[in-house]
Amino acid sequence: KPDLVALQEVDQTCTRSGKVDQAAELAKLTGMHGVFGKAMDFQGGGYGQAILSRFPIGETKVHALPGRGEPRIAFEAEISIGEKETRFISVHLDLDAAQRLEQAKALTQVLSAYEKPMILCGDFNDGPNSPTLKEISNALKPVPKRAPVLTCPAGKPTEEIDHMFVVRWVPTTEMVVLPEAVASDHRPILAEFRRD
Repeated sequence: KPDLVALQEVDQTCTRSGKVDQAAELAKLTGMHGVFGKAMDFQGGGYGQAILSRFPIGETKVHALPGRGEPRIAFEAEISIGEKETRFISVHLDLDAAQRLEQAKALTQVLSAYEKPMILCGDFNDGPNSPTLKEISNALKPVPKRAPVLTCPAGKPTEEIDHMFVVRWVPTTEMVVLPEAVASDHRPILAEFRRD
């Protein structure tokens, strides 16, 4: 029963996934609010990211990130939690290290202008000591993980490439990697927070 969920590699009415609007279907099945952010057109539909929320979702934005090849985005939703708002951002960075770093620089430039509380999470395709994550850590606070920390591939993880960062949120426990190996090719990460 999560409050917020960030999903990457989501199809919206694509041929390969049976023309299902995956974000809408997951929202229906979970009883949550759901929104889709398109990174690109694909097989008669869209491919991108989704956000599910137990709380009302306001404005959404797709931030196009620089790079060549598959388009990469950060997908942002403004979430109303009680009378307070927070920005919840899902990201999926490139496989190429140089492009990841440029995407991190572009992303932190956008996010550093925000004053509201913020949670950034997703598939960064990079480890915690990489230049990419160091760049993001200059603007947002990384959320520490409890061992075991590896997230990909889901069946037998060898890499730690899924992370969370926050502004004006405080983790109440260390983030954990859940031992789920069926729903995705990455294991999900879970964290609990309180407002700063």
